Amino acid sequence: TAQAGQWIVLGLDTAGSSNNDTVVNIGSYVFANGPIYDVRVWTTMPNNENDTVNENDTTAISVGAALVGTYVIGTGSGADYVSFTEAADDLNTRGVCGDVVFNVQSGTYNEQIAINEFPGSSEDATVTFQSLANNTSAVTLQYSGSTSAANNWVVKLNGADYVTFRKMKISSAGNSGAYANVFNMEGGSNNNNVLDCWLKGNSYSSTSTGNFRSVVYINGLNNDNTISNNRIEGGNPSIYAYGSG
Repeated sequence: TAQAGQWIVLGLDTAGSSNNDTVVNIGSYVFANGPIYDVRVWTTMPNNENDTVNENDTTAISVGAALVGTYVIGTGSGADYVSFTEAADDLNTRGVCGDVVFNVQSGTYNEQIAINEFPGSSEDATVTFQSLANNTSAVTLQYSGSTSAANNWVVKLNGADYVTFRKMKISSAGNSGAYANVFNMEGGSNNNNVLDCWLKGNSYSSTSTGNFRSVVYINGLNNDNTISNNRIEGGNPSIYAYGSG
């Protein structure tokens, strides 16, 4: 949570123990709001002996105080983030410790964002991206640079849970090539919502049944997601969803 001190718990691979693991509490630290902390941990002199295998001694992670409350995306007065990318990066790094709302100022945002599995998400700690003007046409998130199946989305939820996009236009703008997906869900993304949005793909005369130009593309086991009351335009097909087999 935002100001709480956290115990740093270290799991050590310990030869001879029943589960080959030992947990060591090495102290606590209060993470302030704002900064990202690069935490680096290493071992030295195991069992008071020189370590002859040094390539597995160190681990590192970037952490920060979790997000909670309401934030503004945009370039106008009062904005906390200038882009969806900044907000998504913070969300992926920090996680949440309560409900989070990103209100997006009116405008066009030329970006591609991916939201991964992040710490803290639950039915009591949800994340919402929505138009500050409460108008679907006021906010456009668009991207037209997809060049391969591995880079084919405007918005991708990759293992993210309890995320809602509401009242905005999301568009694969100007991309007439083979790769033009708009909204992707994969990696076990559960309990997400796309509500009252305008999801715009490109128009194609081909009757191809491939999935690289889908407006909504759902790949694998992603459960309890809701796509409701949206305008879905273009694409081939409009929605492509399949499980793991």
